[in-house]
Amino acid sequence: MIINLKENEYDILMYDIIGTGGFQSLQKRLKEKVSTSMSIELSETDIEQICRYVNEYGSGGAQNQFREIFGNYLECLQA
Repeated sequence: MIINLKENEYDILMYDIIGTGGFQSLQKRLKEKVSTSMSIELSETDIEQICRYVNEYGSGGAQNQFREIFGNYLECLQA
């Protein structure tokens, strides 16, 4: 799946990573996939991991950030 990120979504994803947990590792991997045209190609594994992290690991800053970035694109994040 290719997503053309809006500027605010891009800015959230590209924000400096603090820490070394699962969310941070996923965000780092996703940041490396973003093109200069602000598009990102998500694999099925990426999508599954984003959905699992947001929906199964409680609520907090990282979950909210991922929901804000990918909520308009991934069905699993739409309420």
